[in-house]
Amino acid sequence: MVAPRQRIFIHPQDNQYQGFTNRAPYTVKYNGKEYPSSQHLYQAFKYMDNRPDIAEKIRTISKSSIKAFKYSMKNIAHQHPDWDRMRIAKMEITLYHKFAQHEQLKQALLRTGDAELIRHTEDDFWGIGKDQKGRNEQGKALERVRSSLQEACPPPK
Repeated sequence: MVAPRQRIFIHPQDNQYQGFTNRAPYTVKYNGKEYPSSQHLYQAFKYMDNRPDIAEKIRTISKSSIKAFKYSMKNIAHQHPDWDRMRIAKMEITLYHKFAQHEQLKQALLRTGDAELIRHTEDDFWGIGKDQKGRNEQGKALERVRSSLQEACPPPK
């Protein structure tokens, strides 16, 4: 009989896994530019191809991930027209760069082994939602990033 996978719940108030969230204040370098957080980069992705001016404003508006998010939402009418199709891949790219660039975060992610990573949020797309039946796309993206990092850097024996 196979034992069930460990489940790890990730939310902004949890000190142990707080760094896994996009609001955590870890800079991310992408295409020669530094973003104050992964939230900044993810929000900027919505506009990079069609409105680079908005993407740049998101990057530089503030160190606050909440301000970056709010500015992005104010400009939602200008986001890439195919954003819904692109968003999961862009989240994975964002998370990969964040974890690859911060050794302590990378090691924390690798220490989760093969546990199921669950984004505990009311958002039923990125997390499990209020009813805990959401898609958990951010948790799944974190697991894919973890797999990529495990292959590139196997744990020490």
